[in-house]
Amino acid sequence: MQIDCRNLDCPKPVINTKEALNSLEIGENLEILLNKAVSLENVLKFIKSNNLKPTLITNDGEFIVNVVKTSELTDHDASKYGCEIVKKKVVFLKDDKVGSEPIGNGLLAKFLGSIASVEPVSRPSYIICVNDAVLMTTNRAHPSYAALKELEMMGVKILSCGSCLEALGIVDRLGIGEASNAFEIINLLLNNETVCL
Repeated sequence: MQIDCRNLDCPKPVINTKEALNSLEIGENLEILLNKAVSLENVLKFIKSNNLKPTLITNDGEFIVNVVKTSELTDHDASKYGCEIVKKKVVFLKDDKVGSEPIGNGLLAKFLGSIASVEPVSRPSYIICVNDAVLMTTNRAHPSYAALKELEMMGVKILSCGSCLEALGIVDRLGIGEASNAFEIINLLLNNETVCL
């Protein structure tokens, strides 16, 4: 089944998605056409809140979401998917230090360690590591490893650039968080409040 949700104001795309999924049998596929970022965000949230796994195709400002109905819906409240996207905080790290040595490594470790002491509402939802910053998630001896591990245990999602891990030959050493990709990272940076250290 295909539904065209292009040019619809939210939460209408979520409502239409819910109705379409409810009408499908288990194992059937739904294709949703969208052309607004906020609608895409909400439809993806709704699908994932129902423990379904969407796939996304982007094409010149338009989006195609595909999802196979693998179970009945559990989240029926489409009204909570309004037009406002709640922005999260993202810390974007391009290096494993702040400034030059000899204080750069220790300084970043102190910054990261301080995040655990701030109010939970002020903490970032994500810390993204690219380039040499992935050395912090792969080397237990790195000064920032313990701070990142503690933040992960507190619920902060730690993402390491998968291409960077491959380029450095350290994919198998990832000890904190998950490997990510350019598409996920750029979406997080563009759709949230980002802090670069």
